[in-house]
Amino acid sequence: MKIHGTFNEDDLERAALVLKEMANTRRLKVLCLLLGGERCVGEIAHLVGLSSSALSQHLSRLRGAGIVSCRKTRQTVYYHLASPAVVEMIDTLRGHFCKGEKNDN
Repeated sequence: MKIHGTFNEDDLERAALVLKEMANTRRLKVLCLLLGGERCVGEIAHLVGLSSSALSQHLSRLRGAGIVSCRKTRQTVYYHLASPAVVEMIDTLRGHFCKGEKNDN
C-alpha cells in the first residue's frame, strides 16, 4: 500500500490521543451535546445523566486531550468544544452515525 504525504510523529500521537479520549460513549454524548454550544457543568450532567463526579472525570480527560475548553464565571464552569477542527470532527461523526439528528449551528 502506498502512503501519500509525510506524517509527523507528534501529530500522529496527538491524533491518537484525541481519538482514544473520544472512544467512549459517555464522552461522545457530552461532545455531541457541546456541538450545540457552550453548557455549564450542571446542565451537562443533567442532560447526559451522569453524576457530577463522573462527569468531572470525563471532562478532565477531554480537557487534557485538548478536545474541550472551559471558562469560569464566579462559581459556574462552562465547557465548549476547543476548536473548529474538533467541531468539524464531532459534526462529521454525528452526520454519519446520528442520521435522524441535525446540527443547528
